[in-house]
Amino acid sequence: MEISLAQRFEIERFNRVIDETEDIESLRKITKKLLHAWQLQKSATIWAYRESLPKIHINTTENEN
Repeated sequence: MEISLAQRFEIERFNRVIDETEDIESLRKITKKLLHAWQLQKSATIWAYRESLPKIHINTTENEN
């Protein structure tokens, strides 16, 4: 899987912010935001995958004869 050019620029932007940050508290905040964003993306990916699967409908009522 490849990332887009826009995503590469975003990565570079974050890399520069991290590299330029000397304050440990700022680095903690950045790290927590990135971790949160990563987990949100992971949840969205899992949801999208599950939504793309065919739905299986099981009839739970017994046949009335």
